[in-house]
Amino acid sequence: MVGQNAPMRVPAKVDYAIQAAAELAAADPARLTSDHIATAQHTPAKYLGNILVDDSGGLFVVDWDAPLLAPAEKDLVLVLSGLSGEHAATDAQIALFWRGYGARPVDPVALEFYRCVRRLEDITSFAANLLRDDVGEATRRDDLYWFVRQFSS
Repeated sequence: MVGQNAPMRVPAKVDYAIQAAAELAAADPARLTSDHIATAQHTPAKYLGNILVDDSGGLFVVDWDAPLLAPAEKDLVLVLSGLSGEHAATDAQIALFWRGYGARPVDPVALEFYRCVRRLEDITSFAANLLRDDVGEATRRDDLYWFVRQFSS
């Protein structure tokens, strides 16, 4: 399903950033500090570096793990295709996502292309980890779980 009412799953890091952004939007700017947000939202302070505020007060969530210039669908695939994580986003989080990302048309062909690319990357990564000798049993169980899940969703 593609669109503003599509189900969405978000990883914990993104969830922390969304919670912190909500705290930023609702807080008194005079009292607002990163410590305040981390405490109020029970968010690890290290994730607050993913939130940028521009000169006009606009909020932006940035994934610093692998920034790149790409079509919006490459970003949107994790949100709109439910490929990331197991925790469904709330309606409020989805509304905040679209409010922050901005209304834009979504190319379903490009979205499907990036969904397939991501799925192949995940399958390859999890399979490679399963074949390694230097991973612990817990990691192997997690990788096997996520490897099998790629074929069931």
